[in-house]
Amino acid sequence: MNYFDRQVLEFINGFSQRSWTLDYVITRLAVWDFFKGGIVVAILWALWFARDQEGVGAEPRRTVLATFAGSFVAVFFARVFATILPFRLRPLYQPAFHFRPPFGSSVGMLEGWSSFPSDHATLFAGLVTGIFLISRRLGIFSTFYALLVILIPRIYLGLHYPTDILGGILLGCVCVLLTNGSMIKKTLTDPLLVWSEKYPPLFYGAFFLVAYETACLFIDIRRFGSFLLKAVVRLV
Repeated sequence: MNYFDRQVLEFINGFSQRSWTLDYVITRLAVWDFFKGGIVVAILWALWFARDQEGVGAEPRRTVLATFAGSFVAVFFARVFATILPFRLRPLYQPAFHFRPPFGSSVGMLEGWSSFPSDHATLFAGLVTGIFLISRRLGIFSTFYALLVILIPRIYLGLHYPTDILGGILLGCVCVLLTNGSMIKKTLTDPLLVWSEKYPPLFYGAFFLVAYETACLFIDIRRFGSFLLKAVVRLV
């Protein structure tokens, strides 16, 4: 564990087990999707109906679509990096650190999963970057919201080191900025915008499912993928 991670972890972990109420609130925030993906995705839905300076909504909608695409790409690469990079034990299970778990937290959370980079930081940094590209005011609010409600609690619970969070933030921001580049954005989003105008029932039904899974951090997709993997292993 590097010096920076240790100093930040020791400071944050110093608040653990001092207040049952504080520990309870933070542990609940970590598992309630409404307060994580729900709020951030709702802001993106609201921005879908925003108007740009010319009074039309095409550009904000392009940014929303490119933001979702870039965030998905970022999470994919986060999982690839977590698999191919050297395994990193989470602070909660780091015997050299003597982590003090908050009241009510589950000791078995994400055991066996490498901590770097943080999927949460990757996804929400990407989404917040897209929000900031459309509205600076909402982007600032979303940045502080994601840090205080989503990311810092991951450190408090011993699920991530600060550098896991910073690595995820960098990955998410870079991917979303790339997909929002002028040429890539137009190529990605123009067919989807045409689809939304020609077949709105199909588009909005699919868009709702994408937004729902994003708000839940793809939990159903992950479970289905895990089920398929186990099924294939058994067949083989």
